[in-house]
Amino acid sequence: RMYFLYSICLPLFQEMSLVTAEPGHLLKLDFRNKFDLEYSKNCTYDFLEVRDGQHGYDQLKHKFCGNTFPDIIESSSRYLWLRFKSDDSIEGAGFTAVYESVLPEPGGKLVEMPACKIYSDGYEGWLNTSYINPSYLDKTSQLTRPIDCMWTVNVTEGWKIQLVFKTFNLFKPNDCQKNFVDIFSPTTDVKSRVKTFCGAIADVVNSENNILYVRFFADSDARNSTFSSLFTAYREAKKNDENDGRCKSDEFDCQDERCIKKELECNGNENCRFRWDDDE
Repeated sequence: RMYFLYSICLPLFQEMSLVTAEPGHLLKLDFRNKFDLEYSKNCTYDFLEVRDGQHGYDQLKHKFCGNTFPDIIESSSRYLWLRFKSDDSIEGAGFTAVYESVLPEPGGKLVEMPACKIYSDGYEGWLNTSYINPSYLDKTSQLTRPIDCMWTVNVTEGWKIQLVFKTFNLFKPNDCQKNFVDIFSPTTDVKSRVKTFCGAIADVVNSENNILYVRFFADSDARNSTFSSLFTAYREAKKNDENDGRCKSDEFDCQDERCIKKELECNGNENCRFRWDDDE
């Protein structure tokens, strides 16, 4: 069965889509009738970006612009991630495409890995490799696949996130292909990558909004890599806000124009940037 995927150029338009095949199937993406996007060197302005996987950081299959019809695109898993972007100059008629679920070639077999996704919220919490589901680790070991896990930290809207790594031990430090931790915000595409840590240490990370994504990747020969980090939700105390730069009655003042929840004071975790909340 074929499904139609249709887009047109619109001013300052951006859309991201995840195309998913039926279980045990791959995807074929075929462009039909028209493909006409404004051409520019490196496809800077109007473009269609296609990645082989579920996320905007997965392997780039191609980035298209101009009016040359792309070849048929085949996925290596059940997923293709697409991003279509146009600027405020309306040039080009857009494109039409169809996609279909197809079985692997005769003799081929699609081995689907379970997702490794962990969600955290609240005013503080720990991200730790020891929290990864043991059945997922067993599956990656049996199939000699990398560990590839994503933590999503989501705190109160209007607040921000401080992430402090308490331990950071990569089995192959400085080998950024074998093991690393990526930080994304506010989405998981390449442009939203805030930091990549693949050495001996990982610095403190502060988000620009209330959502932070932490991706941990360790190849099969670096699977003993580990880390432990503490996230803290904080509110910036600004002079022009309703509290005139002061913390509220249910908040603790970190003395650095940041407020955290009062319940975090003297809880054994250092939640303030300068540790005033657990200073004895």
